[in-house]
Amino acid sequence: MSRGRSEESKKRPGEDRSIDRVFVGIARDAAGDEGIVGIHTAEGWMPLVCSTRSALQKMEEMARTMADASGEQIHFVRFERGDTFARFKPRPPR
Repeated sequence: MSRGRSEESKKRPGEDRSIDRVFVGIARDAAGDEGIVGIHTAEGWMPLVCSTRSALQKMEEMARTMADASGEQIHFVRFERGDTFARFKPRPPR
């Protein structure tokens, strides 16, 4: 599983490598409803969500192409780390 750590991987050993923000591609339809923008790939639907500015720059051209094709404005919103509200640990094998 990729965690978008290209920038974080430059940190020194022992430094915090937690994801502290995510960038999310969002579009608003004619009715005013917002939704997360994504693309269809061979593996399935991939939302335009990332955690580094370098990945965000790579997604910008995809977003421009999608906005041109759909006629809808696409924008990226940055969400900062908040409180962890749920945590799931692996269950023991049955």
